[in-house]
Amino acid sequence: MISGTLFSRSFTSFWQEHLPLGEVLVRKLNTQHLEHYLPRLESAVAANRRAFVNELAFQLFRHQVENGVSVGKMSQAKLRDFAEQHVGMLAASDDMSRSMSSVELSEAKVLGDRLGGFFAEKERRSTLVISPSIRGSGILDSCYGDVIADGTLYEVKAGQRLFRITDLRQALTYCALNSASGQYHVRQIGLLNPRLGVFVRGSVELMSIEACGMSSNDLFGSIIQFLSTEGASN
Repeated sequence: MISGTLFSRSFTSFWQEHLPLGEVLVRKLNTQHLEHYLPRLESAVAANRRAFVNELAFQLFRHQVENGVSVGKMSQAKLRDFAEQHVGMLAASDDMSRSMSSVELSEAKVLGDRLGGFFAEKERRSTLVISPSIRGSGILDSCYGDVIADGTLYEVKAGQRLFRITDLRQALTYCALNSASGQYHVRQIGLLNPRLGVFVRGSVELMSIEACGMSSNDLFGSIIQFLSTEGASN
């Protein structure tokens, strides 16, 4: 079994055949449809530590939404305790083996606030589902999306870059799995980067047509069939 992230970054021949205009669409999203909601946040954290910071930021955002409390005034001591409780799984890698510095903790808190600020402003009337569990299919294990807000599936990326084709593939994969399982009502895809303060949103149907010339139902059927076929052949 593989993850949604690995699937979106692998099987190049499949993606080239089924999303032939995917790169064109992503360039269009980044140049014509990109919306800014905050200034760029410059990072003072080493590149090999940002995954830890980004994960903590997301967990702080989740804590804020689920408990209805702001994390903006959380002390460094409470931040450190929270980090040890919620992102300890990342500490298994060499890059994450040492405790987070005060700079890393502070940056995670700022990113968490920026995530919370986006949804408070842009989805203030929406019900949020954080880390929605989506049933797997074939070789693809069950997946966790980032956020569903009243019909929009958001994929959150917090790197110092604009959106890439792999981000779109990942979001479409989750949509395909969800279409097969019927768990959530999803009609839009959102790509969100709280570090850059940018986002794009668009209809699943229109993105599918622009990326491959097929309806979303046809594209999702092809994805599920491929996953099932690959699973049967292994």
